[in-house]
Amino acid sequence: MKLNFFCLFLLVFAMCFSGAIFAQDSRTTFTYRVGDYEVILLVETVRERDTSLIIADDATIRRHIPTGMFFSPVNTFLVRTPSNTIMVDTAFGTAIFERLESLGVDPADIDTILITHMHRDHIGGLVKDGKATFPNATIYLSRQERKHWTSKRAMANATEARQDNFRLAQDTLAIYGRNVRTFNPAAIDRRRRELLPGITPIATFGHTPGHTIFMVSSGEERLLITGDLMNIIEIQIPAPDVATIFDFDQRAASETRKKILRYAAENKIPIAGTHFSYPGIGFLEKQSDGGYRLIPVR
Repeated sequence: MKLNFFCLFLLVFAMCFSGAIFAQDSRTTFTYRVGDYEVILLVETVRERDTSLIIADDATIRRHIPTGMFFSPVNTFLVRTPSNTIMVDTAFGTAIFERLESLGVDPADIDTILITHMHRDHIGGLVKDGKATFPNATIYLSRQERKHWTSKRAMANATEARQDNFRLAQDTLAIYGRNVRTFNPAAIDRRRRELLPGITPIATFGHTPGHTIFMVSSGEERLLITGDLMNIIEIQIPAPDVATIFDFDQRAASETRKKILRYAAENKIPIAGTHFSYPGIGFLEKQSDGGYRLIPVR
């Protein structure tokens, strides 16, 4: 019994001293309204991971993740608008189809898929057994992202594990063929153009060469779906400078993250992310040390 209480104490301690107040949750969907639009969190999986993924000094890591372990969900988002049924990324492609079925959504109902970047846990659900799993969808990704993952030079210089991701990206693009469209996203402080009604891509290069987040806007309400702008919210929201081993350009990823978090906090825009714990969406609160705290929506 004492051991159980001690484990509970450690969990509460970790939550209190992290930048987020999310707790691990067994629920797999959450619906949030953005004006006339509906944004639905779909949780595919949750894994427990350790801090070896983080690039920071030991004191910083212990401050924010004192147990050395954290929960890492993999989420996607379904966006329903008056004119489109949209997926933002497709996770690994396992339980995501069960989540859609629970909502009464067939993969053939999806007409648009927005890709933040082409890591496996974002595009894995696009193809199964060599066929497109979303047969009626148009795939949108940034021109910079497509250029990177189709580059023979970049692939040749990659590790063996990353080369596998290159092959997945290239095979996926080939299968969807003409249904893939590219665009040039603008930075958050530049004039931006909608990709679809109420959907605006924003350049956040760094995690990958063409990483893109998406602003969902309806009426006066907005939401930023941020992909992997933050891989580990327990440390990267309270300490935005911190990078991870997954970042292609660690410095660019950190600078972009700081810019977006500042913009979202100052404009009171909620943010959502692929690796945010349930409910996957929250508002940022600026802290005196320059970092942020994430307050989950209800």
